[in-house]
Order: sequence, then C-alpha cells, then structure tokens
Amino acid sequence: MSKNRFRVHGVSNSLWNEDLAPVAREDRRWGLWDLCSVWLAAAVGVPAWLLAGGLVASGMTAGQAAGTLLVGSVLALLPMGLSGAGGITFGVPSTVLLRASFGVIGARVPAVLRALVSSGWFGIQCWIGGLAMYAVLRLMMPGIHAEAKACCFAVFWVASVALAVWMPLRGRAVREGSTLLLLAGAVGLLLMIGMGARPGEALEGALNVVPCDETQMQLFRKILGGSLTAVFGFWSVVVLTASDVTRHMRTQGVGGRRPWAGSFFQLVGVAAVLAVVIMMPGVLVWNPVDLILRLHQPVLATLGLVAVAVGTMGANLSMNVVEPAAVFSGLRPKAISPRMGAVIVGLVGMVAMPWRLTADPARYVGGWLLVVSGILGPVAGVMIMDYFVVRRRSLDVEGLYVRGGQYEYSAGFNVRALRAMAAGMIVAFAGLLFPRLHLLFEYAWFVGFGVAALVYLALMSGPAERASISPTPLLIPMQGFEGEGA
Repeated sequence: MSKNRFRVHGVSNSLWNEDLAPVAREDRRWGLWDLCSVWLAAAVGVPAWLLAGGLVASGMTAGQAAGTLLVGSVLALLPMGLSGAGGITFGVPSTVLLRASFGVIGARVPAVLRALVSSGWFGIQCWIGGLAMYAVLRLMMPGIHAEAKACCFAVFWVASVALAVWMPLRGRAVREGSTLLLLAGAVGLLLMIGMGARPGEALEGALNVVPCDETQMQLFRKILGGSLTAVFGFWSVVVLTASDVTRHMRTQGVGGRRPWAGSFFQLVGVAAVLAVVIMMPGVLVWNPVDLILRLHQPVLATLGLVAVAVGTMGANLSMNVVEPAAVFSGLRPKAISPRMGAVIVGLVGMVAMPWRLTADPARYVGGWLLVVSGILGPVAGVMIMDYFVVRRRSLDVEGLYVRGGQYEYSAGFNVRALRAMAAGMIVAFAGLLFPRLHLLFEYAWFVGFGVAALVYLALMSGPAERASISPTPLLIPMQGFEGEGA
C-alpha cells in the first residue's frame, strides 16, 4: 500500500510526472558506491583537472593549491548538506524543492539558470573531447594543422548531441563506466609522468617543503579569495542538485565522505601538473590533453586520450544533458520534446564558446567559474533560507505538485524570492562592472548567497501572499505522506 501511495502509474500533469514524483523510503536503492560514482563523475572529469592546473598556473605552489582545493571542497559540504536535506526527508528532487520558495511556476526561473550553466558545461566537455580527438590525430599525423581542432570539436559535438537525442543515456552503467574510464586515464597519466620524473623531486615539490618567500605569500593571499570562490563555482551545480542524489539514498550518513573524495581527485590534477613542471622546467601545461602530448609516449598517450574522450562523452551525457533538457522541455511541453531539449542544450553549449572559456586559466578560473558562482549562489541562498528558516523544514508535499495550493503565491510566482535572487546577483556582479567593487565579484558565490538569503528573509517576514486561483487537487493518492522519511 505504501509503495503505491506515492507512485504516478502513468498519470501526469504540468507539475507531476514519473521523474518528479517523490521517492518513498522503501523504494530507495542507492548505497555508498552509487554516491561515489556520482561524485567521482564530476571530480575525475577534465574540468576538475583544469581547475587544479589553473590554480597552479595562477601562481600558487602545489601545496597552496592543494590546500585551497581541500578547504573549498570541505566548505562546500555545508550548503550541499543543507540543499540535500529536503531530498532525504521528503524524497523530492531539487526541481520540485525550488517550488516551495519560488512558486510552482516561478521555480522555472532558477531551473532555467541552472540549465543554462549545465549547458555551458556541456559545451566545455565537448571542447575537451574534441581536443582529445585532435591529440590522437596529431599522434598519428604529426603534420596536422591546428585548425583541425575546430573540426574535431564539431564532430564530437554532433556525436554527443546525436547520442543525447536518439539514445538517451542516463543509467548508472553509463555514469559508472565513464567514471572508471576517466579514473583509469588519471592514474595512467600519473604513471607516465612518474616514469620521467627524477626520484624524490615530485614528492618534494608536492609537499612544498621549501618555505615560500614573502613575494609568494603576498601573491597567494591576493588570489586566495577568488580561488576559493572558483572551487565553489565548480561545485555549485552539485550543491543545488544535492537532493536529486539524497532522495535515492538508503541511509543519511554516507554523504559525509563526498568532499574528501572530490578533494582527493582534484589533488590528482595538482600532482599531475606539478610533475610536468618538474620534468620540463620553465614549461607550464595546465590542460591535461596538452600534458599527455608532451610526455612523448605515443602508445600510452593514445590509450589515455581515447579514455579521456570516451569517458568525457559518457560523463557529459549523464550529467549535463538529461536535467537541463527536461527543464527546457518543461517550458513548453507541447512544442519542445525532451529530445528537442537536448538539442537546445547542445546549441547553448556551442553559443557559450567553450574554446574561449578554457583558453587560459584566467578565463576559466577567474572568469567562467566566478560567473557561475554569481548566478547560482543566490539561488542556493533563497532555497536554503526558505527550507530551514522560513518553513522550518516543513513542506506540504502535495502542494508542490498542484496549482492553487500553498505554493501558488501570485499566479504561480513568488515575486519576493525572485527579487531576493536578483538582489544577490546584482550585488555579486557589481564587482565585475565597477573596478572599485571587484572584491564583491571575487567572492561572488558567498556574496550572492548571503545577500539573497537575507533579502529573502526580510521580504518573507511581511504578510503572506494568497493564491490567485482556486486549488486543483492532485488526482494521485498522497494521504499519510507527511515527510517522515518518505
């Protein structure tokens, strides 16, 4: 009886379908390995390597970069745990959880913002995959022109979009397989680097046993704030979608291991970049694809590049296509199918010009990741403040799926939440527009989160908004579901 109470059985409306339905506790099957595979799919991907290499390229020593990555990942655990609490208690995904604060229709606004960011990541992953293809061709044909990079990107992009449209890949097998490929590529790269490094030098550099001089410390203090924000920007999508994972977990305690796993594999990227610097003094390679080419081991390099290309495509399809495609489709379900939504994801990813976002560490770490922080930090601020302070962890689950219920607000929009989110973004990006306020942009995630949360709390302390339409009860039994662990 309890299993059937919360399932859809083919019934749907504009706010309810099989994917959005709450997951009852007896239906939860995910364990520690499932959690690790989701986490590692992000942590082992090439974007994480670019972040690690970018911090070293920006002037940090290996020890400073490692500490920054570790501290940033551990700090990200707090908002991640808060964001995932609703999934643990009520079994609802993040898209539905946003309806409590933004309204049943207004939740589409932050959902679209998140989808646009995910589409940007899709484009970046396609560019990385294209670079891996180009690198393989370069090993086979050393005289190939650099202009072939654009052709390889186009081929990889078309293949990724085609697979997303005709063979929707969202199962655990794709996610776990791509994660293992990327992990194998990372380990293989370190082994190749170890073959060429002189004994003891890599360990000495990694531990940073030589004290930093005052100039180095001044540089570190100057870039530390923006670097921590970049780490939060890297994990910001995962922070917002934590409940998508926790709603499937059998137990609550295993989530605490996630940031340590993420930090470990980010440190793998730091170690790889550092080893190359030791092997080739005066040459800094922050992109792992270029790094592999410089190792002059054609057979191993080819295997590593193929692993990067295939693993990147699998991770990209499982992480950056399904959710944003569903968001775009949900805007106009009759006109935009999920397959068309996948095409939109691909087009947005191309328009984002990933070749420019990853052209150098400054554009990636100090540009893309900080912009993402300023966009998604305010969304997290509103959502977390609403769940824990305004509603005190109490939700009307049925009201999240109907029009005219508790979360209808004004025509489905909570204008106060939208204003608070906008306030957080405006303050964060003011530092980008006005040089004297650059510190605000440098700490974009934290500034946007704090401003949006405080403004939302102040606005919600006023009179409650009333629904502007009559309630339309959900035609699916929900009796007895009060969030007691689903």
